[in-house]
Amino acid sequence: MISKQSFIIVGTTTLLVLAGVVLTATIPGPSGVIYGCYNKSGGAIRVIDNAVTQCSANETQLTWNQVGPQGPVGPAGPTGPTGPQGTTGAQGATGPQGPTGPSHAYFKYTSGVPGPTFSNGSTPILSLSVPAGSFIIEAKADLTSTVDSDATCELRYTPAGSNTIAFTVIGVKGNAVSRSSSAAVVPDAQTFTAPTTITLSCRTFDPAITDSADNPSISATLVGGIN
Repeated sequence: MISKQSFIIVGTTTLLVLAGVVLTATIPGPSGVIYGCYNKSGGAIRVIDNAVTQCSANETQLTWNQVGPQGPVGPAGPTGPTGPQGTTGAQGATGPQGPTGPSHAYFKYTSGVPGPTFSNGSTPILSLSVPAGSFIIEAKADLTSTVDSDATCELRYTPAGSNTIAFTVIGVKGNAVSRSSSAAVVPDAQTFTAPTTITLSCRTFDPAITDSADNPSISATLVGGIN
């Protein structure tokens, strides 16, 4: 049989256990600070949970951090050895071709009647310099004469961009009283791998005849390619 006194002791013990569950100490505190109480007379130190327990009148509160302050930065260490060369990555896929850019035209024109004269020797009439690239080329001149004659005008390239030399043959119907004119047009398409000078040259087929090339012009339009 359990006496009344024994029952009270058991009950008190249970209450302390429950109190221990409810009042769980947090040491160190949430901020990492440790709280302690220093006994002034005996010198004893006890650690407390500052949120639950306070130091008594004959104790002095002490605090310290669980983690000490950060020390100074140490000197830099020596540079390590160079690592081995990595393997070359795989070649990426070729992207789609971009849109064709705007064309660029080069043009040369000389006015004058009569213009430069020529006979049966090939005579340069007008020249135009262009950079490397693909060009649509056209040269024009009004060939005039006082006699019936045949003449040819051609395009020459320096340095040669092609073995082909474009030319046209014009029949000029002369008039003994006044000069008559026939239009000469020389078209061509060339791709130059270096800067090139385009020259319009003309000549007659008869050494006794002299004609003139009036208002000559050369135009060269840069294009993306020639098919």
